[in-house]
Amino acid sequence: MREWLYGNSTSVPLRIRIAPSPITRSEADLLHVASPRFAYRVYLSEDGTTFVNARRLKRLLRSVPKWAPPSSASVEMEGKYTFRYDSTAEAKALIEKVSRSSCIADSFLSRPIWLSDATFELLSVDLGAAYGERESLVGSPYVKSVRIGPGLCAQAACFMSVLLCGSFARAVHDFAEISCIGSGHDPSSEGKITFAGMHAGQILTYLNSRAVGLAAELQGWDLSLAADAIANTKIKCEYVNMAVRAYVRSGFPVIYLVEAGPLWNKKDEVGHSLGQIHEPPLPILDRRLIDRLPQNKVSNEDDHHAVVVVGYRADSGDMENVEFIIHDPSSLPFVRVSGKRLFQNRITIDCSLFGDPTLIAGGNVPVPSQWCVIPVVPDAVKVTLLDRHTQKRIGSTGLIAWSIEVQSLCEKYKMWGRESPMADGSDFYLVAMNEDQRIKLTNHRSGFSGSNSGQLQSAIEAISKEAHRIGRRLPDWNWFEIVTDCVDKNASCAVWVWDATQELPPHPLDHDDNGRSESSDHLLRTVIEQSLIGVVVTRAESTEVMWGFECTNVTLKNVPDQDFKTILNGSANESIGKGSPKVKLSLITSFCGKGFKSATEAWPEAIHGKRPDAEVYCFMERDLLDLQNWFASTESLNAKWIPGKSEEVVQWMSRCCNESKVITSCGQFIDYHLRKNNISVTGLASYFPHVTHEDAKPAIGESAPGSHGRHLAVQALVFLARLARELRERGHKSLRSIELVAGSRVTALWPAIQEFKTKRISVVRASYLSAEDAGDRLLNTLEQSIEKCRSVLLGNGEEDRIRFGIECEPGQMFTIGRVEWAQRLAEKIQCSRVLRDFVCINLDLAHAMLLGLTQPAQFGDAVTRNVINVHLSGHSPLFHFGDSSLAWYIFSMSESFGLRNWLHVISRNEKHVQSGEVPVSVEFEAAKSGQYVRDSVSAFVEWVGKF
Repeated sequence: MREWLYGNSTSVPLRIRIAPSPITRSEADLLHVASPRFAYRVYLSEDGTTFVNARRLKRLLRSVPKWAPPSSASVEMEGKYTFRYDSTAEAKALIEKVSRSSCIADSFLSRPIWLSDATFELLSVDLGAAYGERESLVGSPYVKSVRIGPGLCAQAACFMSVLLCGSFARAVHDFAEISCIGSGHDPSSEGKITFAGMHAGQILTYLNSRAVGLAAELQGWDLSLAADAIANTKIKCEYVNMAVRAYVRSGFPVIYLVEAGPLWNKKDEVGHSLGQIHEPPLPILDRRLIDRLPQNKVSNEDDHHAVVVVGYRADSGDMENVEFIIHDPSSLPFVRVSGKRLFQNRITIDCSLFGDPTLIAGGNVPVPSQWCVIPVVPDAVKVTLLDRHTQKRIGSTGLIAWSIEVQSLCEKYKMWGRESPMADGSDFYLVAMNEDQRIKLTNHRSGFSGSNSGQLQSAIEAISKEAHRIGRRLPDWNWFEIVTDCVDKNASCAVWVWDATQELPPHPLDHDDNGRSESSDHLLRTVIEQSLIGVVVTRAESTEVMWGFECTNVTLKNVPDQDFKTILNGSANESIGKGSPKVKLSLITSFCGKGFKSATEAWPEAIHGKRPDAEVYCFMERDLLDLQNWFASTESLNAKWIPGKSEEVVQWMSRCCNESKVITSCGQFIDYHLRKNNISVTGLASYFPHVTHEDAKPAIGESAPGSHGRHLAVQALVFLARLARELRERGHKSLRSIELVAGSRVTALWPAIQEFKTKRISVVRASYLSAEDAGDRLLNTLEQSIEKCRSVLLGNGEEDRIRFGIECEPGQMFTIGRVEWAQRLAEKIQCSRVLRDFVCINLDLAHAMLLGLTQPAQFGDAVTRNVINVHLSGHSPLFHFGDSSLAWYIFSMSESFGLRNWLHVISRNEKHVQSGEVPVSVEFEAAKSGQYVRDSVSAFVEWVGKF
């Protein structure tokens, strides 16, 4: 890939490091494995501006559980589908699917060398800080899914599209969450997800959901409602291409629904396939994979495919053959393809997929033509360029079709007298008139491009200035239609400005013998009255603004310039009062010896006369490798307790939970590496997906439970409790908590055959618990652990007590993925005689931001008064990409979050009153450079005031 994109020789070694990946992290949670959650980050350029997060497939294959099929039935019915399970081949089939996955998980790619020409316009986004690389790093996201279904291209397309609209989205979701939200499942109840391709209706359900906060419509061209002039396929293709280019040029991605095989291998008029003519030539491996795709269209849903249009060629000739740049999640990024090829290989959508089939049965509403594109835009944008499919009415006419109709009305009634929109000579731009929205758009493009960009800028300035002069408020979003083929030959162009925030009325379906009826004319006039803001006419010596019939007339409020931060922080500062909370700062480090060494060397020597302590993450795969060497040097330790080469961390901890010599040796290991650097341990952190597993049963022919099940988590938690006690006895008196991620709601995955009529495709089904049942299972796991080690946790009394701190992990498929679930769990803890003395909340403030919280009161007293420890990181407010530096731009977002207010509230709960300190651990992805850590800690100290 590096050679194909950037021309680097394959003989030049790649730079690689272990790093977080949002995709591998979510796959680990889905597959119920503790490792590998991190990926290999492979840098494709020397300056680190482009990289791929690569799956550790061999490690993943060793960890994938071998689930049995559902015991209740070998056949299940859900909606129109039948699912059949094969009890003899389930585990093998799942392993085989995973083994065929691409090593590419998610990637962040800069512009390829063969798209460096200024004629190519590409969408981009700044994710440098989110990925923990640098504060500003602009590129294009590209992902491939793990193969646990017939193809998750729609989920991948949704993921990339939301990232490219990240400035306007509420959150980004992983593939399991996308499938769940798109299927319309109740997020709190139990159920099953089918990992297969999502149809267009599910894509729309996801993108338009409140969780995402964007707007998307399935668009195409409804021939039954369109003017006769555009009835032929060539002109229809040109208008679809015009719309796609307009959205991408305005800064927004478009999901294009195609058929995978024909897109790549169907011959064009001169006998060439895309795979044969692509420049530069495709990599050999990808070429072989593409050659296996069918050449002709098939009706099987399995061939339906989704790609994302992320760019276009500005100097393309005729509109039919405009060249687009697409990300294809099944093959390659930055693929060059003509709009004509995309349009010819679009899929036909069955309207019954969108809801009640009776919407189109037995009525006079005509069945729509093919709908093929899904532009993704901010939720305030309601007007589409092309006709859109709706559940209420088959065919809601888009702006392009209405523009053509308005032309005929202008001629009939001599409206405006001189100019009328002529779509075949038009160019469309979606423009943000609000300053905040314009700033957000700069994250996706530097400015408008195209031959008409100059006229556009002039029109924006002219109508904005005139609106301000007369006291009119323009809508936040407008479509600017540039018409260069004007009736008035003295005018160089006319720019028609349409309100993009108010839906256009439905198109009239009634016709008379002479063409449009009077009711049609009335609707056309209504469109102009409701949607046309005005027309900006440019002549040689003047620019004139003409307003529409009833343009929205809202007097602009005279808002003086104010310090925005002062406005945001006014109420928060009042509640904070004087002073800042006292904080005991620590940094999270990997347990392994190499991690200790590099981390402690990078940590600041002294800030305000103190050095941060450590919260130790136990354990990762690397930990066992270091422990093997450490234990080998301990003569008193029996060789059987040394971790095996293929042994999972949780399995080893489980079998060693009652071995005092092993735990003592682990304590010596940690104490040795930290004490020599004057660092004390303040807590242990862990992740065991097994905490919400079912109780394990022995496999056939065996007497002991297998390698998966809650018994492993119970015993591993006992191990950590005893290790924490060992460290306290070695002088680490600040160690008071063991942080535990609350686990996943997913209980199992099974390959199955999905049947519908004569179609049979191979899919994977995932079952998941209700949020309440998952929470109860987590609490039951903790109860069992506490009963086994109560005296170890209690120590010599209250001041010596060690507690478990469970952490919320935002997301639909996590046990504590929503605010109300956390509140319910906290209340149950307080009502439990066993739990209330030993289980608390580990509050991750970055996760609280992802949950949409801004003030502690939104979490409720049951949560905030029971916080034992706080985690703080600088990751993106949209998604957990990685743990970044606490950069100033993240703190500027956190001003409204009221960081100090949160810490003040937590400092008042009974667990911290006596010490007067709130323990705060700053998260990093493994060990960062010294300057990176110093900058983050300095920023934290300056923000909080002291620690």
